[in-house]
Amino acid sequence: MVDPLEKRAPFHDHHHAVQFYGNDHSLFRTVSGFLSHGLADGHPSIVIATRAHQDLILKYLRARHINVSKARQTGSLVVLDAHRTLDLFMDGDLPDADRFEASVGQLIADTLEGRRDRVQIRAYGEMVDVLWKQGKADAAIQLEMLWNMLAQRYGFALLCGYAVSNFHKDTTGFEAVCREHTHVIAASPSYLASAQPRAAGH
Repeated sequence: MVDPLEKRAPFHDHHHAVQFYGNDHSLFRTVSGFLSHGLADGHPSIVIATRAHQDLILKYLRARHINVSKARQTGSLVVLDAHRTLDLFMDGDLPDADRFEASVGQLIADTLEGRRDRVQIRAYGEMVDVLWKQGKADAAIQLEMLWNMLAQRYGFALLCGYAVSNFHKDTTGFEAVCREHTHVIAASPSYLASAQPRAAGH
């Protein structure tokens, strides 16, 4: 049997940005801008966030005139809980690659199924931030690597969010996170509107 994941070569180069945010407002502004431009152009979006952040991200999307209810009903906007999604593939303190493929990888495949070839998923995730706050920095970096492998296969655009307070006096951890991303941003970047690379993040 042919793996359906191998049938579809990515039309887009993968885009993996990280937002280091100092307050929730700057995060939600960036995330809603990033996702809304994709949704407006007919591209699906995935949000994997904590419950508190989910509600506010959706509020910001509505403020950008996105019909959130319709997008969720049609499968154009998928919203998942970060903690519950982590439970699907974490093996102790580290992510399991096979379980990540069977859960998040399958989610990407299902979201793309039946859509036109040139569609690009935009995804926002903060599971890595959850892990970092739990003191599992190695797990967060490994998860970033798994995301990169998946993104290279599908060519989707991914935005991760980390609280900048995670890295107080931790330049090594900060640099390790930056190395796993194609873009590093600290405020509200205009280039996220198009999700096109401008400068390498490392």
